Amino acid sequence: MLYNCETLSLRVLAAYRYVHPDGYFHVKPRPFASLSFRVGGTADFKIGDKTLEARPGNVVFIPRGISFEVEYSVSEYLVIELEDCDYGEAEVILLKNPAEISLLFLELLSSWRERHSVNGAKAAVYTILERVEADQKASLENTAFASCLRYIEENYCDPALDVATVCSRGFISISSLQRAFSQHFGMSPMQYVIKLRMSKAARLLAENRHRVKEIAYLCGFLDEKYFSRAFKKAYGYPPSKLCSSMLR
Repeated sequence: MLYNCETLSLRVLAAYRYVHPDGYFHVKPRPFASLSFRVGGTADFKIGDKTLEARPGNVVFIPRGISFEVEYSVSEYLVIELEDCDYGEAEVILLKNPAEISLLFLELLSSWRERHSVNGAKAAVYTILERVEADQKASLENTAFASCLRYIEENYCDPALDVATVCSRGFISISSLQRAFSQHFGMSPMQYVIKLRMSKAARLLAENRHRVKEIAYLCGFLDEKYFSRAFKKAYGYPPSKLCSSMLR
């Protein structure tokens, strides 16, 4: 992806806001690349055997030296033309937080009109790409986190459940999962698992249909003593006292 290309080089040639007429166009190879933020309307690109759909809030990159066909409808975008850009893959990037990226494009356009600072504009482009990368990582992490959370909620009573297994199901690193749980719940993934198990144990104990040892097993604990210690730590009294405590 453009935003995480470690060897990316570029030079800003122009920056402007443009409203494109509706219609179907064939575009010949251009001596510059373009990086744009779509403000309104649609653009459907056909580049070789690749089809890209751009919608409001998307970032679009078109490399130099390629021909393409595109159909525009009510199309408005903020565009930066780039010289000496060595990245050659056309891309449409869907943003989780397009408002932030659009402001960065607008700031670049404003400073370009006022000062025409080539180095300042170049730095601004790198800032845009840095924020796009952060946006994509956040989006990916949120999606992965949701998958992990769903897997935990479906399997928290499995005594074999561990963080590594959860991460493999969500295609996320252990550090990323731990960070997400800390941000959302203020606890680690396994602390969250224990919380779910304790909640289920409390419900089962209140039903008064199972022995403590059976409830420990049903909630994912192979060791009854460990379960009793964990329950007492969570609620302040051992599981055998729950019903009488609730009736007071």
